[in-house]
Amino acid sequence: QQQRQLRQHQQQQHARVYSGTIKSFNEDRGWGFITCAEVEREYTCDTFLTKPEFEKSGCRKGDVVQFNLCLDTQGRPQAQHVRAGTRGELATRASSSHSCE
Repeated sequence: QQQRQLRQHQQQQHARVYSGTIKSFNEDRGWGFITCAEVEREYTCDTFLTKPEFEKSGCRKGDVVQFNLCLDTQGRPQAQHVRAGTRGELATRASSSHSCE
């Protein structure tokens, strides 16, 4: 029952679209972070950004992006389907989570 509820919650979270700003990206290490007030409120941390997601997005540090959220194996937020956003979206649509696969 508990696992079913967790899967349901994760599916609902996966559908949500978040807006944030690429805070950092380390080319040598192949990862960075997106800052998003809504994610920070819910998970008390920034959103992890992988190299493949960063490269597919075509965005750079400081750019506003939209993304979906998944949770890594330790329950931390990780960005998926990262794409360019606009400053207006960041202000009006800081609007879930799915297990990262």
